[in-house]
Amino acid sequence: MDTLDEKKDETSEKEKLGFKDLFAIMLAQFSILIPIAIGAIVIMSLIMLFVTKVWMRN
Repeated sequence: MDTLDEKKDETSEKEKLGFKDLFAIMLAQFSILIPIAIGAIVIMSLIMLFVTKVWMRN
C-alpha cells in the first residue's frame, strides 16, 4: 500500500509541465479564440458599415 508521502511525490511529478506542454496549451487556446475574435470583428464591422451607410444617410 502506498504511503501518503509516495502519493504526494507522484502528484508533484504529474503537475510539472515543460515549456513544450505550455506552448501546446497556448496554441490550443489561440486556435479556439482567434476564430471567435475574427468573427466578432467582422460582425462589428458590418454593423458599423450598416449604421454609417444606411441610418446616417442624408
